[in-house]
Amino acid sequence: MRRKSGVLWRVPLVIAVVAMLVAAVAAVLGYKPVADVIVTGGFAIGVLAVPLWLLTTIFRKEA
Repeated sequence: MRRKSGVLWRVPLVIAVVAMLVAAVAAVLGYKPVADVIVTGGFAIGVLAVPLWLLTTIFRKEA
């Protein structure tokens, strides 16, 4: 049976990728200030994946 603890740190990465795609569309449509804010937020959320990954690896219980 697969462990669910490895999923927690992937969620911010998926959100960050989606934010980058939305920012790209906003930039193409001419909303550069909005795209800049979305990219900054997406980057910040993506950076949160690192401590979450560390926490899941530190507290992982071996089967």
